[in-house]
Amino acid sequence: MTATIATAAGETLTFERRQMTITGSRSADDHLRANRSGLWHDLVFTSRLTASTRAIVAPGASDRIAIPGIDPGTNRFACTIHDGMAGTLVVLAG
Repeated sequence: MTATIATAAGETLTFERRQMTITGSRSADDHLRANRSGLWHDLVFTSRLTASTRAIVAPGASDRIAIPGIDPGTNRFACTIHDGMAGTLVVLAG
């Protein structure tokens, strides 16, 4: 499973999609790719998952978040640098 969570282009303080739905799996290769553009951002899951980017990600760069399997459910994420910049990753059973 690969999902892309991207920030909106330019200097808008939002994610391209505030809610994303994917089908989960139990593969050791599961990961999320957090693409970044415009400003410095990070991505931290704030519920259920304990995963985040390794650091604050520069404009135009990306960081890979490895997750060893995602259980079905709702996972909230946020950029901790910019108040109110948040989204939800809904995982359906695979």
